[in-house]
Amino acid sequence: MEQPKKGKNKRKNLRSITVMLAIITTAVWLILLLAKYIISGVDFSSLLDDIIANILGILPPIILFNFLYEYLTKEHVADEMTEQITQTLMSNPETIDLFDEDPKKSFVRTTIQTLVGDEECDMVYGVVEPYLEMQYNFRRFFRYNIILRDYEDDPLFPSDLYMRVYEDLTYKKHYIGDNGLPNVFQVGFFVNNEELDRELHGQTYLFRENLKIRSNELDALTALSPSDQLEFIMNQMSLNVFIDDVKCKIQNVDITRKGIQVSFLSGHNETEKTLKIEVMFNMPQLKGHSEFLVSISEPTYSPMIQLSYPESSMSVTMFPFLNDGAECMVQNAMRNTGSCDIYLQETWVYPMSGVVFIVEDKDYCKERMESKAEAAAIPPV
Repeated sequence: MEQPKKGKNKRKNLRSITVMLAIITTAVWLILLLAKYIISGVDFSSLLDDIIANILGILPPIILFNFLYEYLTKEHVADEMTEQITQTLMSNPETIDLFDEDPKKSFVRTTIQTLVGDEECDMVYGVVEPYLEMQYNFRRFFRYNIILRDYEDDPLFPSDLYMRVYEDLTYKKHYIGDNGLPNVFQVGFFVNNEELDRELHGQTYLFRENLKIRSNELDALTALSPSDQLEFIMNQMSLNVFIDDVKCKIQNVDITRKGIQVSFLSGHNETEKTLKIEVMFNMPQLKGHSEFLVSISEPTYSPMIQLSYPESSMSVTMFPFLNDGAECMVQNAMRNTGSCDIYLQETWVYPMSGVVFIVEDKDYCKERMESKAEAAAIPPV
């Protein structure tokens, strides 16, 4: 590093100046001593007596107020200097930036060790290390709204079997390194939970959701022509994606037994490090017993998650696995009738976190209870 070399050169210059001043002071003293001896005409013994008398008068204050004071205050001065150096390092990123990566990480590890102790240091540092390696993108202004409604008359999805789910997700994403959002990306709706879980841990899709429909309706969708599949996505599901408030164009729709995959084309700059992203749509979902997973797979600041539902026909149970704050407590998040509201103010949430909503149709539950009661009332043969 260049900076330490400059520091060594400065220390060498300081030593040279000190030696030079000592030589000059000694020379001046000898010259003045010789001049006084010649001009005053006193003998050398008398001059030596004067010098010794002056030394005897000067030594006590030097010993008391210089050496002794320095000895007594040396530890305090060292502690104060250490504190000032530490404050300079901790409050000045430019100073820390002069060091290589390994000394920086050692500084972080040592700081953690002083805060939590030796045993917990490895655990805490293990949490911090991936972020020091810049492996995660992060999100701000995270807003996720889910609305559950009864299905209107539809030839493909009967209202007695299906409900309609409206979702609107908005956030600003900050990309770290070179892994920005490509101009062509996918949005996926997966029938199989294993496929959904696999994609939740990857970066293939901009957005992924669980699609719970019967095989009959899925077969009908797969049998549609490409133009009809596109029409279903655009008009029935109203799937839209906006990047920096500019609507993206649907490139391709592929509906298979695994679910629905939609490819989008965006005109944003691929090298842009900060993008505003919005995904909105509605989709069919089987009534009865449904699970909705709101997954936070990247560090997210101050997320807001809201689910609203018709309390007359549906009941919702919420299982948050976010932070430990009061905002995530079920009794606080479900204060409003027909709504679950979570808002973590000025708080970071780290992956993998989220909320699971269990939605049950009251009529479905009632019919199931009645069926169980009837089955229990039938005497054994």
